[in-house]
Amino acid sequence: MLIYFGVVLLLIFITFLLTRNFYNRKLLQKDDEIQKLHTVNPDTGIYYRTYFDKIFLSEFHRARRIQHPIALIFIYNPGNTIIDKKLTATIKRDTDFVSYFEDKTYVCVLYNTDVEGVDNVIKRLFNTLSENDELKIGIHTQIPDNHTSSKNLIDEAYKALNRAKNSQGMAVEFSLNSI
Repeated sequence: MLIYFGVVLLLIFITFLLTRNFYNRKLLQKDDEIQKLHTVNPDTGIYYRTYFDKIFLSEFHRARRIQHPIALIFIYNPGNTIIDKKLTATIKRDTDFVSYFEDKTYVCVLYNTDVEGVDNVIKRLFNTLSENDELKIGIHTQIPDNHTSSKNLIDEAYKALNRAKNSQGMAVEFSLNSI
């Protein structure tokens, strides 16, 4: 009788462990799905601001550590032009991404990209636009050093964007400190 009771308890315990592992895996899968929904817009492929805040910081530190340039391109879309898919088509490398920044403003993060590389990206973007599109673009590219913060890069690119916003028509402005 005691052996029978021990075997039953052992079977209950094994069933409990198997069930717990099954549901833990399911929970982790659903958690990953939810995380993905909060990371990228499934319709456009553009990342949400929270992704930018998290990933840009790690990309900035990586660029500073290995002394590679990093570029920020702020794009303001004052009109009704839908540029989401055009922006994602413009970004070619896996290390680069486009994110929403604020209302009508996007930010492109281009790792290991200097002014010449940024110029190529801007040309590709312009090739997708019609003559009625009116974008305002602010750009900053820099090799971060120990005296540079990620906020400095964002501020420089945003200042360039604000200068572009004060221009008529399509406008592209580089920050004064870009390399």
